[in-house]
Amino acid sequence: MRLESKDIVGLPVKTARDLMRHLNVYRIDAETVLEFLNDEHWRGTVDAARKANPKIPAGVRKRGDDQREVCKIWDFKFMPVKAAEAKRVFAALLAEGYLEPHEPEHKFDKAKYQTSIKGRRLAAANLTKRFDRRNADNEIAALIARANEINTRDELAFYVHKITAFGSYLTDSDDLGDIDLVVELQPRREKHTDESHYRADNSGKSLDFMASLYYGSNEVLRLLRARKPRLSFNMHSTLELDTEFRVVFEWLPDAKRRADMEAFDWRLHEPLRQVNEWLVSNPGINAVPVEIARWCQDVAAMLSNRLFHGWSNNATHDLLPYWGVTASQAAAEMAHRRSWEHYRESVSEHLTDEFGKPVNALIEAEIYSHFARDTDDIDAAILIAKRCRWKVKARNEWSLLQRRMKEMEAIDDQDRTGQME
Repeated sequence: MRLESKDIVGLPVKTARDLMRHLNVYRIDAETVLEFLNDEHWRGTVDAARKANPKIPAGVRKRGDDQREVCKIWDFKFMPVKAAEAKRVFAALLAEGYLEPHEPEHKFDKAKYQTSIKGRRLAAANLTKRFDRRNADNEIAALIARANEINTRDELAFYVHKITAFGSYLTDSDDLGDIDLVVELQPRREKHTDESHYRADNSGKSLDFMASLYYGSNEVLRLLRARKPRLSFNMHSTLELDTEFRVVFEWLPDAKRRADMEAFDWRLHEPLRQVNEWLVSNPGINAVPVEIARWCQDVAAMLSNRLFHGWSNNATHDLLPYWGVTASQAAAEMAHRRSWEHYRESVSEHLTDEFGKPVNALIEAEIYSHFARDTDDIDAAILIAKRCRWKVKARNEWSLLQRRMKEMEAIDDQDRTGQME
């Protein structure tokens, strides 16, 4: 879609375009418009303040409930968008045909408005620098090459099935603003949900459940787009628009290729990659990388119900120092190590937080002696502090440690009373 004007319904073109993308996902009413405009205005205000004061952290751009406090701390002003302005924008979008009344298909559908074809075209608009037909054809050729390369990589959870073009690319124009595309993906195997979680866990990123769930498909889309701003990927529902479409790429695996994909051990790919890295830095180990990787899988299976799920991307690297012993022995030693690390951190945190004391090598050795005797972590901290004659920094009736201290003191008093009798 080519945008001739510099503003739409009184908003900058980019803001109007982003608003339509937002409304295409969230509920459509004046309140949603107000929330979006305030988010945009807040980010713009913070960006201007950061230019004047680079010490303001970028994380402040994320709008929260403590905006007044943030403004006081960093000494800048923010004037929220008024509800009347949001109502004006909403009415203008409706009047100019970007929104239209919604006809519910069932009684539970409470939506009163929906984005129109015009509104969806605005949402699909790309605002990059304009380019000619030759550059557009080069972009499409490179896109197809990436799709073919992606479809050879069986470690990815999805493959590219079809790419459909529409909009200005299908015209005779030599002046283009973007290339509108709809990309359709297909899973390589039935357990693509487990694969998505697995690849998310091994990505090195901190992702919530939904981001982890869709990681497999989003990963392929990122690889396909390759940060090319001229490519505009649109929702599958765009294919319902009354406009011309042309398939520029389509691929389906034949029976042999499908069997190869199904047989691919996707769980083994990431451990095998880490094993090969380890072997390069540890020359002289006479073992097949696949054999070591499968040993890592066996150890991991003993430590986790879902293989590698919930582990960091260095799961195999953590296991490799134990190579050479049985999988069960490696699992036992790693479980012991992890239990000790967790115990040490917990006791150290109690000593630092409650008594304000650092943990040196001598104290750590004493912590380990309590770990070996299976002493509770809170009890261990109290016993170490008692032996060192440390006092708590401040009384806190909500502190679990201080409550336990009172219980232990009461038990000691009872023991002394019993001995005297």
